[in-house]
Amino acid sequence: MRRAAALILTCIWATVFAISGVMAFELVSPYSNDAGYVLLRGQLHCHTESVFFDRTIDVKTLAQKYKDRGFYFVALTDHNKCTVGSDDDWSGLVPVNNSEEITYKISNLLALGMTCTDPIKLVGKDDPEASRDTIAGQLSGMISAVHERGGLVVVAHPDGVDRGEHMFEWEITPGTRRDAVGLLLQQWKNGNTDASDYDFSKKKAPDAIAIYNAAWVVRGSGSTFMHYWDEMLGKGYRIWGIAEDDFHAQSRKFGVGILSFTAGSAWVAVPAEPEIPWSDGQETWNPATDTLTGNTLKANIYNGNFYCYWVTTPTKPDNYWSKDLGDPPSIKVSIEPGNRIVVSVRSRDAQLCKVESVEFRGRNGAVLRLVKNTADAVYDCKGSEGYVRVEIYKPLSGFRELHIASQPIFIRQ
Repeated sequence: MRRAAALILTCIWATVFAISGVMAFELVSPYSNDAGYVLLRGQLHCHTESVFFDRTIDVKTLAQKYKDRGFYFVALTDHNKCTVGSDDDWSGLVPVNNSEEITYKISNLLALGMTCTDPIKLVGKDDPEASRDTIAGQLSGMISAVHERGGLVVVAHPDGVDRGEHMFEWEITPGTRRDAVGLLLQQWKNGNTDASDYDFSKKKAPDAIAIYNAAWVVRGSGSTFMHYWDEMLGKGYRIWGIAEDDFHAQSRKFGVGILSFTAGSAWVAVPAEPEIPWSDGQETWNPATDTLTGNTLKANIYNGNFYCYWVTTPTKPDNYWSKDLGDPPSIKVSIEPGNRIVVSVRSRDAQLCKVESVEFRGRNGAVLRLVKNTADAVYDCKGSEGYVRVEIYKPLSGFRELHIASQPIFIRQ
């Protein structure tokens, strides 16, 4: 079954010859070679609230905004509560219901697709000056609570800068949160020599980390968080990366809020299942009758079977993928015999198909290979990279830039 193949880790054996003899290694990929090029866009971090909590919009308005921008699924992550809309509210979109942003001074964690709407509570004092171990223990308790409720955990904007803009900004000592998350990942990894042998039922570490957050970018808090992701991957931790727009409603108090412009500027893309022929196009997908559900979405995110997209531009109000650009180009990462990773970019628009650069990156984000002006690229693994992930860059009209990132393909000796 293609669908089953897309939801399991693909293992392909490869062999390289070193001076000292023969070294065997295995590529562990979250992607299925049978996947097609039709990708379904979704948002895993957005709010009905304003950043100052002085205004909300209804679920139907929010859903229509994403539907108009070509999205298929949405996780509504209001702060410390699960906001659930009706089927009519979602207007044909697939909701990842019972989601929230767990928001304290020590944490901003997304809880996605839980089995109940009860918010996750912090146990202990919300002390940003606490030690790494204390904060790690508190995070572990909240993460365990989410996993016990069948949800996934994402570290949202992992190193936000406190600019005094609202009460929930992380005020903790710089780096302590990240170190606490790293400690949880290390504790979870201990005793597991094989990344694919992790016991997820007992996991007390997050499933993913935000590598791009549009709201933090437009507020001037840097470009991406990919260096933190590479730092964790380089230590051998298995954690996925997501791109999120972190949309908030416009504030009444401060007029037009910049966060209200971010809807649709960053997203994750899941391969359609069952595979839709490329000639049919994305418009043939019907969430009401096909197999995309909140549970299958969680399975794809859980297994890393998705890609990250984001659009950047100096003109913040246009910082999203608009209809005039057509469908975003689709990416497919597959494995070929002989330790080769293959990247293919496809689009009905010839101008979108050819990208400016494809980068293969390894441990700590080191560039392993750079391919310019292409729609197809390959990388032959040596076995010493630790992991390989892909970044794609494509300039667009109106000073906009498109970025695409794959999940890591792990190299196991």
